Amino acid sequence: MSRLFILLGISLTASSLWAQQMPLSSPITGTLAHLSPTDGSPVAVADRIVLSDYESSLSDLDVHRRTLALGYEAASSDAEKDSILARAKTLLRTTLLVDIFPAWYGTKWDFNGYSNHPNQGTIACGYFVSTTLKHSGVHINRYRIAQMAASQIIEALADRPVWYRSYPCMMEWIKGRPDDLYVVGLDNHVGFISKQGDEVRFIHSSFVEPMCAMNESADESWVLQSSGVYAVGSLFGKGEFVRKWLLNTWIGPS
Repeated sequence: MSRLFILLGISLTASSLWAQQMPLSSPITGTLAHLSPTDGSPVAVADRIVLSDYESSLSDLDVHRRTLALGYEAASSDAEKDSILARAKTLLRTTLLVDIFPAWYGTKWDFNGYSNHPNQGTIACGYFVSTTLKHSGVHINRYRIAQMAASQIIEALADRPVWYRSYPCMMEWIKGRPDDLYVVGLDNHVGFISKQGDEVRFIHSSFVEPMCAMNESADESWVLQSSGVYAVGSLFGKGEFVRKWLLNTWIGPS
């Protein structure tokens, strides 16, 4: 049994490149515990997960997704469907935070990076976003998603983005929201924001030192705080993203 499901306590019976320098509005031509270190420094080269363990986690996730999908399709009431969607949300979000994202920490960033394997080759920020979601079972074209403007990535995956012009305003909005995983687009970058209680983390493939996929405190991230514009979209807020993942429905451009 993978450590994910020990954590959850769930037992279910039933290529263009992401352009790091393009503005948010331009087409792209060119990435429940937060696993933070005790000293508060960015998580860059964390405990690396062996590729076979990574693939095993993905396989476990797919088995549980299929089981939940069967239950969802057989559900006789909206309440039963909502309950299954809630379990699916916990399953997917926790797998991303505990198994999938950490496997990529330390993978080197490159403007042209589009690796499909953690800690092999290099990964640009847009490809970090699209590849980790693709590996979690989200039915997307990882190349097409990574080639979009950041605001378009959010619209394809989540909902219409919420826009802010300052870091404090964006963070005030995030901290007032429920715990969630968000896609955030910056002036020239894209990544994930994870909000859990009072802790907000920025998970991305960084183009500044240490120039790799990493998990850092939002309040300690130069990349996040230096942007002049923010586009933010919730992945799990309205439930449609989870439902599409659960039923293996295509998301975004083919």
